[in-house]
Amino acid sequence: MSTRTAENQSESDPARAVYQISSRAFALAREVVDGAGDATQRTERARELDEQLTNLWPQTSDAAALDPGLSQAWSDARLDLTYVLSGGEISGTSTRLFAYLQSRQT
Repeated sequence: MSTRTAENQSESDPARAVYQISSRAFALAREVVDGAGDATQRTERARELDEQLTNLWPQTSDAAALDPGLSQAWSDARLDLTYVLSGGEISGTSTRLFAYLQSRQT
């Protein structure tokens, strides 16, 4: 999805946009763990998603009252994107990424 399309979508349905960004952020974080993909492209994509996520916060905080999972998705995305942007060097992760890391160690 292009950045322009994502921006238009976030204006019309911020909850859906947050869930999609969260899913993409987790996929990028798994790439870091697995050493897959191009690091430069991954970092660029993570920055774009991080900016979109930040811009969605005002709508997300309002919509979270109707969908409590929305705050979790936003927070997971933020943690996963931070992990990607650090190149996997931070210890704080989302619960789902922590579980993924644990599964890779066995």
